[in-house]
Order: sequence, then C-alpha cells, then structure tokens
Amino acid sequence: MIRTPIVLAMLLLPAAAFAQRADGTYPVRLACDAAGGAGPVRASGTATVGGGRGTYEIRLGSGRETGTGTLSGGRLSLAGKGPGYEARYSGDVSGRGGFLTGYQTAAGGKGFRRACQFILGDG
Repeated sequence: MIRTPIVLAMLLLPAAAFAQRADGTYPVRLACDAAGGAGPVRASGTATVGGGRGTYEIRLGSGRETGTGTLSGGRLSLAGKGPGYEARYSGDVSGRGGFLTGYQTAAGGKGFRRACQFILGDG
C-alpha cells in the first residue's frame, strides 16, 4: 500500500534536498594527459561538497591545485588554479562521489591545454 502523505512529501521536496545526498568530504584522484610539453599528471587530494558548493585541493610535486565551485541538480562544476595553469572540471555527483571531466590550460591561455579526469570518492 502506498502511503499518500509520504509520496506527496517526497514530490514536494525541493531539488536541493536531493542534491544534499552528495554532501561530504571525499578523496580525489586526478589524471591529466600530457600536452604542449607539459607531462601527464597523476595526483590525489580531497574535496568537500556541502550547501550547494564544493572546494578541493590536489597535492602536486610542485605545489598544489585548489578550487571552488557549485553543485546544482546533482552536477558539480569546479574552477581552480595550480602552478602556472587554470583548471575546470564538471560532472555528476551522488552520495558515493562522482566522475568529472575537464581540462587544465596554461595561465593566460597560451601554451598547453590538456584533458583531465577528476574522480571524486568512488566515482
């Protein structure tokens, strides 16, 4: 038997309530292709998602990459900076994590642009 008040309550919940299932702190694995003389990147770090926002930090041999972004409708969009480059990643997330794709571009837009995969938690 379907309980009408429960079903109605679920239908009336705002979309943001469903997005909150992704809230938490996750391990991150970053993998980027080699491009324009810049070697491939394989690094790890952490990301925190909560309240419709996200932040991350990746540890690199030459420093770190950090960024922020927004979570809307289960889609996380991040923008960050590392030593000599800017980064953008986006993808779908849930309570287990997510798989984001994006790129890193040399600061100022001149030089390399390489494709990246940003794995959040279990992906």
